[in-house]
Amino acid sequence: MTAESVYPACSLHPSPIHSATQFTFSHPLYSYQYTAEPEKNEPRFKSFDAFLQDNGYSIGDLALKQSYRPVEIQRGCMNKLPVGITIKHQKYRHVDHIEFMNVEEMKNFANYWIDTLEMAEQRAGWLYGYYIEDSHYPLGIRAVCEAIYEPPQRSFMEYSELLSDPFLNTVDRIANKLGLERIGYIFTHLPRENVMTPKDIIDAAKRQLDTAKDIHYTGYPVSTHVTCTMCPDGEGKPVLNAFMASDSAMALLRDGMFSEEQNDIKMVEIRKASSSFEILPQIFESGKEVSSFDSDWLIVRVNDSAPIHPMPFFKHTGFPRENREVSTDVNIWKYTNTPCDFHLLLYIANTLDVDTALAVCDSILKGEEVDGLIWDLLGGMQNE
Repeated sequence: MTAESVYPACSLHPSPIHSATQFTFSHPLYSYQYTAEPEKNEPRFKSFDAFLQDNGYSIGDLALKQSYRPVEIQRGCMNKLPVGITIKHQKYRHVDHIEFMNVEEMKNFANYWIDTLEMAEQRAGWLYGYYIEDSHYPLGIRAVCEAIYEPPQRSFMEYSELLSDPFLNTVDRIANKLGLERIGYIFTHLPRENVMTPKDIIDAAKRQLDTAKDIHYTGYPVSTHVTCTMCPDGEGKPVLNAFMASDSAMALLRDGMFSEEQNDIKMVEIRKASSSFEILPQIFESGKEVSSFDSDWLIVRVNDSAPIHPMPFFKHTGFPRENREVSTDVNIWKYTNTPCDFHLLLYIANTLDVDTALAVCDSILKGEEVDGLIWDLLGGMQNE
């Protein structure tokens, strides 16, 4: 069985270049070292299909096939109590590895946060790329990141808040035209004890629920949306880590079990019953019933790396990024020979229209020169 038969709608690409990749479990952005095994005390994960293969392809006991909805007691009839849940580490993951193929794109994101914002404000962005089979893991899946789109956001010392973004659909259309899709989300944070807070995990679970698809051959809902974090190490260099929220986190969020207020930076809080007639599922941690539990139980670690010899789809990364609080005045004539730049394509879509940007995408895919009239239009608009 191949990954393409397992995930037919995941835009799996062939990968002739990954023999040059060194893999790390977690590493600073500018240092790529080989680490074959997880760090001590870290849980091990099987690829989802390897896990199913070892367990007779049974999905009935998996979290997203369960219902953890509270039950409202009805008088005068037999009431069925909700199913309880034992919190434990997930044994599998839906994405085994994320590779940052476009290293310059990631460096640009990091440098803006470190040099311009001086880490005093946090930054977030959507990751675009594709999925491939990964032979380094049995029946493994790899996400490959080719670009970052930074949406409108309000930045604070501790976090970044995304704002309404009607342009996001256009970004998706341009990426799709080039055979790419939204594969994840990245955000920065300052040094802290835990790599993901309860709020971070719940936010990741929401993004995964929003992108889950019934494309697996078993019918089990699967999301391949990865969340990446960036924080400074002891020397101030950016360190990347990649995660997913567990299926249990997604199921508990889907069924409204989390408290709306997550005030603890380590413990996930379960909401209280809304009335004396509502019965919530019992939550067990290490054999004891609890109303809050360690957020680490809900984290699924994804390995990450960058290639020694990158071969990014976008050959150029010099065009100014969108939605940054810096001058965006550009001389379009400087970029007429570098159309294969994700941010230039977004600029064309925003300045002219999406159809023109898609026409440029066609030229890029065919290896043809871009119609000079497009540059004339852009140059003329700048001169107005």
